[in-house]
Amino acid sequence: MRISSDTPDWLEKTEEALFGYLNWKEKRRLYPADLSTVGGRIRCAREVVGISQESLAARIGLTGLQMSAIERGKANLRAEKIPGLCMALKISQGWLITGEGPGAPGVPGEVLRSMASPEYIRWVRRKKENAERKEKNARAAERLRQVRYEVAKRNAERGG
Repeated sequence: MRISSDTPDWLEKTEEALFGYLNWKEKRRLYPADLSTVGGRIRCAREVVGISQESLAARIGLTGLQMSAIERGKANLRAEKIPGLCMALKISQGWLITGEGPGAPGVPGEVLRSMASPEYIRWVRRKKENAERKEKNARAAERLRQVRYEVAKRNAERGG
């Protein structure tokens, strides 16, 4: 049973096991990112960028479990991982460490929090899906033009 249309297929069973039959929006409301902690700021920025914990962890040389523990405040982030993490999340090191100043180039930290809202994330995903759909349709249209050209060329060779 799908919990929400926003929930990826591979996450479906995990969602049910962890949160019963709560939908994605209710889960987000119950467990919002806490910007007062480094882990909360990492989670907020990661959700805005739209990458999974596992993907982010792999980019900086950690496991998904380690990244989860860091986001929950159960483990500390090693200092040598901070620059790579900030590059992957497109945030400033100052904002990550202190929560002060711009979160991303020209973006205040509180704006990042509003950008991590479920509505904004759904809007970004829809926009990305629409762009991918347009690109796929453009490729299909180009292929169709090529096929029509080839068919016309063969018909001209047979008839002419």
